[in-house]
Amino acid sequence: DQRGMGMSHGVECPKAVGAYTRDNAALIKVNGGRDILKNAASAFARDCVAEINDEALLANVGTDQAVNDLEMLREKLAVDKVWIYGQSYGTKYAQRYATLHPEHVAGVILDGVLDLTNPGPGLAAAQAGGFQKAMLDTLKKCDADAACAADMGGSALKFYDELTKQLIASPMMVDFPLPSGKTVKRPMTIRHLEAASGQSMYAKPFRPLFLRTLAAAH
Repeated sequence: DQRGMGMSHGVECPKAVGAYTRDNAALIKVNGGRDILKNAASAFARDCVAEINDEALLANVGTDQAVNDLEMLREKLAVDKVWIYGQSYGTKYAQRYATLHPEHVAGVILDGVLDLTNPGPGLAAAQAGGFQKAMLDTLKKCDADAACAADMGGSALKFYDELTKQLIASPMMVDFPLPSGKTVKRPMTIRHLEAASGQSMYAKPFRPLFLRTLAAAH
């Protein structure tokens, strides 16, 4: 596993993640939600680092360290040139390796490229735009399919908009399944819906499941 991931230390901050997704959804209506979301992101970054509480480890789990690990592996394998394949964040990793060690790169394959000339908020905005386009395409394809549209009550796009407005107005109490098999009542907010829908747009196999879930909600 890459440094900090999985069995290589497995750096996580579940409390900070939980707090980030439980932000007061009613505040999202203020100023289009931008200031609230920016503040929430800053709080998450601060709280996550505090929860991990290991500055020495965090200083050594960045992309450059991971790239150096790959270069060490290449040397150990005694392979002169390698092909690098990257998806999503992996495209950043691949681009960085090719920049630092071009003499050892036979070729690079990038899927879902992160534009490294557009860092920070610009990159996040571009990614959100991509997810939004995928969402609109998915809902419109459902509307164009008679069976899918019927399960949505006429229009997936219209129902999703209605559900969004409802959750912005107030959280919805839902049955939340626990690992024990029991269910408890939990509030579902607009943040939960946006997180679930965004993750569902990340790859094509997730999108039919998202539509089925949306139809069930209807």
